[in-house]
Amino acid sequence: FRGECHSLEPMQACILELKEKGADRIHVSSWLDSPYRRVLKHFESSGVKVEHGQLTLFLDMQRCEKKAQPIKSGYKLHSFREGDDQTWAKVKNAIFGSSSTASDFWTQNFLGVDMRSDFDPQGFFFAEQEGNPIGICAGLVLHNRNKIGESYLGGIGWTGVVEEHRGSGLGRALMMSALNYLDEKGIILTEVGTQFHRTAALNLYESIGFQIHIASFNLL
Repeated sequence: FRGECHSLEPMQACILELKEKGADRIHVSSWLDSPYRRVLKHFESSGVKVEHGQLTLFLDMQRCEKKAQPIKSGYKLHSFREGDDQTWAKVKNAIFGSSSTASDFWTQNFLGVDMRSDFDPQGFFFAEQEGNPIGICAGLVLHNRNKIGESYLGGIGWTGVVEEHRGSGLGRALMMSALNYLDEKGIILTEVGTQFHRTAALNLYESIGFQIHIASFNLL
């Protein structure tokens, strides 16, 4: 029944109860319903301020048209090569403003990734221009998560392009390469995480077919 917004009325009852007890800030940690924008519009029209948190989106791989995405001349994609852990850290830092090192690559826990079991160089992709790496994206088979039937859950991680090359279609091309990799591995459901204010990333994911599945937010 998700998507029909049956959670709104009990949520409102909880909010009323908490307000009567003096709460002025309510944290919703894992909202499991899909019409996120509809719920936000309802609260905002009622004068309730919303602070957005983490979003988890899911993609039904059978509903996604998986094909190579053409990219502009001068750019190209390639998968992870031996020794690229330092390069991955450098590009990740440039995109996200982080401070990763090469050794950090093997201890990352994004999406619950176990690099010992989940890392496959064929699923990690770089975008580059004239030999300079400018974007990254990883497609991961999440072996430590519960199976869906006979299939593991897939994950998309660390998708980004350095600022001066954004808008060139590289983000979509990287994503489709990662999704094609997961499709070849027999993955039937893939997740990705982002924040609501990251509109470019959210628009990209939803244009491919991802749908918001889990949300966290604060009500003021």
